[in-house]
Amino acid sequence: MQTSSPRAEAPSTIEVDSYLSQFRLSYGRNLQARGRRHLDEMLELLSEFLAERGVRVVSRTPRRGERAPSALLDAIDEFESDEMQDAFEGNREQLRVADGALRALNRQLRALF
Repeated sequence: MQTSSPRAEAPSTIEVDSYLSQFRLSYGRNLQARGRRHLDEMLELLSEFLAERGVRVVSRTPRRGERAPSALLDAIDEFESDEMQDAFEGNREQLRVADGALRALNRQLRALF
């Protein structure tokens, strides 16, 4: 019996907004309604942030209009250190939910690529 690694089965290209929608469903499943609203707001801001930077499609072997996984991970780090802190300043609960969600998203993406 031959086994394959999860990385071999992972898609080589992802559409970022679609991936964020799937993440919203899986991560938000365990949150209360207020936490899901915070998650939705953070993911909406992240989606806009990534789109502004041209990170819409990510591929292991990027072609025209696609970005490398490192570009996505770098943009998420930039969002976390700059945009998110400013957007949620003063709302500790929202910042806590967003921090946890971004850590989980980063882990998933690093495992995917």
